[in-house]
Amino acid sequence: MDSAFGNLDKIKEAEKTLAQEIKEAEDEAQEIISKAQTMKPSLIEQKKREAESEAQKTIREREKKAREKARQKKKETEKKIIELRKNSYKNKSKAVEYIIRQAGF
Repeated sequence: MDSAFGNLDKIKEAEKTLAQEIKEAEDEAQEIISKAQTMKPSLIEQKKREAESEAQKTIREREKKAREKARQKKKETEKKIIELRKNSYKNKSKAVEYIIRQAGF
């Protein structure tokens, strides 16, 4: 009988220890959840700042590409204008020569 009561005492002690460990685990889990909830706003703010920074970087890169493309287009257009002016002067010169020849000079 003593053996049965001894085993019963061991079982009760094990249950008590297990209950204490479960309570400690629950407390630890609650503490972790609390810390996570406390950190959540700052983590969200940090991620927001990182996203804004990345967006600004992308915008700057696109602006730079757009400015470069505009510069290149302007340069090409200026070359075309110069070429058209040269052709215009040639055509004026040819027209004057033609008129002079037609006038008999």
